[in-house]
Amino acid sequence: MAGIIKFRGTGSDCVSRIYEKQLTDLKELSMKVENGRFASYKAKFGGRIYRINKDVFFEILDRLPETNLVIINPN
Repeated sequence: MAGIIKFRGTGSDCVSRIYEKQLTDLKELSMKVENGRFASYKAKFGGRIYRINKDVFFEILDRLPETNLVIINPN
């Protein structure tokens, strides 16, 4: 399953589901640190933004050459 990532995430409807997405559809990857302690991780596939956990975030970073990533947002 090269180029596919399977993860549990939360979409805009705030319901946690298991998603399976193509890494080539990844448009944005972001990490935001709040109050110096908490980090929230988000990935944008196509036109939808998903909240993901840190393990999925770093798995995507490890597989970065498989993506067509446009934006890496450090904020």
